[in-house]
Amino acid sequence: EIADVKRNNVTRLQVFEAADLAANPRNVRVVDENFSRERGAILVGRQPIAQSVPSDGDFEFQREYPRPLMYAHTTGRFNYFGSTGLERSQNELLSGQDPGLFVNRVIDMLSNKTPKGGNVQVSLNAAAQQAAYDALGALPGTVQGAVVAIEPSSGRILASVSLPTFN
Repeated sequence: EIADVKRNNVTRLQVFEAADLAANPRNVRVVDENFSRERGAILVGRQPIAQSVPSDGDFEFQREYPRPLMYAHTTGRFNYFGSTGLERSQNELLSGQDPGLFVNRVIDMLSNKTPKGGNVQVSLNAAAQQAAYDALGALPGTVQGAVVAIEPSSGRILASVSLPTFN
């Protein structure tokens, strides 16, 4: 009788409550799995402003931000405690869970490769971003402000800088 109760409990957990358990933010296994997967890069042109690099630590990959002060408000952050900015809004694509990457996941599975996330290309222009960052930083005193450059014909964001920034 005890074996039947255990079997029924396991079945209930595996079938009926699996999705809720996987979505629970307190489920450390899911968080650990997310940190063991290679996320896609966030790109300005061909240059990554956020990327996953191999790690010798507890997790297989570590998120790296090559120009953190200049792009911090755009990329946001991805760490063990959560995410912000593009790291959060584009999480499905960056983590490889986006439905549009289904074929890639199947190919990876069939070829016995570890699945990885897709890249996100942003409309920022590296030269415009650098110019906005330099100009805002060159103002006298403690600067508290922002610069956003928008291409009028398309609405594309070419530069987006805010000071003070964060690391």
